[in-house]
Amino acid sequence: MSKGRKGRRESVLTRQKPRNQKSRGRSLKTRMIGIALLCTVATGGAFIYGKNRFQRSNLAVKSGRVIDPNSWDLVLKLSEHTSISDQARSDLLNTTRHLLGQGSHEDLEKAAKAIQKLGSYADVRVTKIAPFNVIISLTKREPVFCVESDKLRLVSTMGEIYGQVDQSAGEVCPGPVLSGVFEEKLPVELGEDLTVNVDSNTKVLLREAITLLQDARKKELVLEHLQLQKFRGFVCELGATKTEVALGRAPFVEKLDKLKGILDKLALRQEQAQRIELDYQGKAFVKLKKM
Repeated sequence: MSKGRKGRRESVLTRQKPRNQKSRGRSLKTRMIGIALLCTVATGGAFIYGKNRFQRSNLAVKSGRVIDPNSWDLVLKLSEHTSISDQARSDLLNTTRHLLGQGSHEDLEKAAKAIQKLGSYADVRVTKIAPFNVIISLTKREPVFCVESDKLRLVSTMGEIYGQVDQSAGEVCPGPVLSGVFEEKLPVELGEDLTVNVDSNTKVLLREAITLLQDARKKELVLEHLQLQKFRGFVCELGATKTEVALGRAPFVEKLDKLKGILDKLALRQEQAQRIELDYQGKAFVKLKKM
């Protein structure tokens, strides 16, 4: 080999610098960091995905992205003694699906209010337990009689005035009709739970009416057409004989015992009373029917 070729070979070799230990250590460290990062992403993917999905969900609420109503998984829970028809259940679930929107607090509240209007429920709770899982808890009001207000309305076991009875559509009251509570058929104000707002005195009167019906039922007395008369209290009509009975204000147990005794004595004599007044302390006045 000639000297020129040897010189060119040496020239090439001289341009190649050998790697020192420090350079090899830095390269190895860089590769190890890269591998560690890849492992972190691989092992933490579910957490990162879940976090990003939560963030995207929040952004979707802000941007107004529409969620398919059928995406919601709804569970209906009814309290004890609460039952609804299949049609009412279907209407309730469909209404909820289309009002849940993006599942925000405002959407849940809007859905709860709409559900309450469907059935005049005593308590409605719409709870979101997962991104697309919602529990609907219901407690239904139990009506016991009706009251004449701006409309013919229902009265619950808790003394709440709510809803209405459409007699033109064939609806009937679950018990007697109470009149005299509202002197005039003026428009009423409804609260957030869709019950009529009344003062404390009216609340007491409604609870007394409920107590009266409960006590009469225990004595096997059927009361009809309850009327609240100013300064006198409750006046009713007996379902069997159409006898008018003045009972005054609560308590009613002793008065109903006395009424039961009077009716038994009249039955033995084959007589019927047109009016019985028991609203005077310790006294009873009986007006007989002309036979």
